[in-house]
Amino acid sequence: MTNNQNRILQLDIIRGVALLGIFLVNMPSFHSPQFMYSFFGLSQSYTEFEKGLAIFQKLFIEMKFYPIFSFLFGISFYLFLSKYPVFFFIKRMIVLLLIGFSHLLFLWYGDILHAYALTGIMLIPFYRLKPKQILIWSIIFLFIYHLILLSTIFSSIKFVYDEGFINENIKAYVTLYQSDSYFHWFFSHIQIEVIPILFQLPLSIFPILGFFLLGLYAGKKNLYSISLQNKRLIKKVIVWCSFISLLLVVTNFIFLTYDIFTSSIQHSISQFVTSLSGVSLSIIYMCTIYLWVTKEKWKKGLLPFQYVGRMSLTNYLFQSFISIGVIRIFDLYGKLNLIEGTLLCVLIFALQTIVSYIWLLKFKKGPIEWLWRKITKT
Repeated sequence: MTNNQNRILQLDIIRGVALLGIFLVNMPSFHSPQFMYSFFGLSQSYTEFEKGLAIFQKLFIEMKFYPIFSFLFGISFYLFLSKYPVFFFIKRMIVLLLIGFSHLLFLWYGDILHAYALTGIMLIPFYRLKPKQILIWSIIFLFIYHLILLSTIFSSIKFVYDEGFINENIKAYVTLYQSDSYFHWFFSHIQIEVIPILFQLPLSIFPILGFFLLGLYAGKKNLYSISLQNKRLIKKVIVWCSFISLLLVVTNFIFLTYDIFTSSIQHSISQFVTSLSGVSLSIIYMCTIYLWVTKEKWKKGLLPFQYVGRMSLTNYLFQSFISIGVIRIFDLYGKLNLIEGTLLCVLIFALQTIVSYIWLLKFKKGPIEWLWRKITKT
C-alpha cells in the first residue's frame, strides 16, 4: 500500500469516527426539546441512571467532533486547490450552501453545511499564506470565539426567565413536533429555530474558520501523511494536549456535578469549558487515530469507519432524515430517554456502515457526493 493510499485511508477513518461523534451529539435534538433548553440556558434533567452517560457525553463527546470535521474540511480544501482552480471550489461551495439551506429549512435546525459553505469561501484568501501565518490566524479566530463565549457567562446573569413561561414554551414546542402537520411545523420552525440560528451564524463562523485554518496548516505541513517525523511530533502533541485536557475535563466535571453558581451561570461556564476542551481533545482523538492506523492490530478495528467517511456528506444528511423519520413514524418524540436515544443512534450508524460498504462495492462515491460533483463538474 502506498503512502498516498495510507493518507487517504486515515482521513476517511477519522471522518467516519467524527460522523459517529457528531451523530451522538445530534441525536437528543431529534427526539427531545433540546433546542429550547439551550435557548433558555438550562440543562436537561436526567434520572440517576442517565446522568452518568450525560456527563460522559458532555466531557468527551460534545463539541469534540465538529472540530474534527472542520479540521478535515481544511485539509480537503488544501488538497482540492492543489489540483483545481479556485473557481471550481467556489462552485462547490455554492452548491453545498444550497444543500445546507435546504437541510436547514425543510428538515432540521442543526444543519452545519450552510455554515461550512460560507466559511469555506472565506478560507480562500488564506490559501497562499505561509503555514506559520495560517496557524497564527487559526489561534486568533479560536481565541476570539472563546473570549466571546466567556463574556456570555456574565451576560447570562441579566436574563432570568419565569419558570412557568419556560415550561409553557417547552410544552408548546413538544406539541409542535409530536402532533402538528408539516405545514404548521415548517412555519413555526422558521420562526422559532431557523431565524435564531441564522442570527448566530456570524459567531459560529469563528470556531469553524479557526479549525478550517488548522486543517489547512496541517495540509501545507503534510502532517496527514505517515512518516517517522510526523509520528514523533504527533506523540509530543498528544502529551501536551492530554495535560491541558485533564485540567479542563476535571474543571468541567466539578461544574457538572456540584452546584456552585445559579443554574444559568453554571450552564454557561460548563459550555465554555466544554468548548475549550473540545480543541485539545479533538486534537488528541485525531492524533490517536493517526497512530492506531499505523498499527495493524488497531487498524483492523477502525477500517469499517472508512466506508462511512468516504460517504460523509450522504451519511450526514441521512442521519437526520432517518432519525426524524423513525421518531415521527413511531411517535417517539419526547418519549425516548438519553440511553434509548443513544442506542438508536448506534443502531442507525451501524446500518449506515453496512449500507456504505455495500454501496462502495459498486460505486466510487456516495449518491450525494456524486450529485455534488456532477453539478459542479469537478
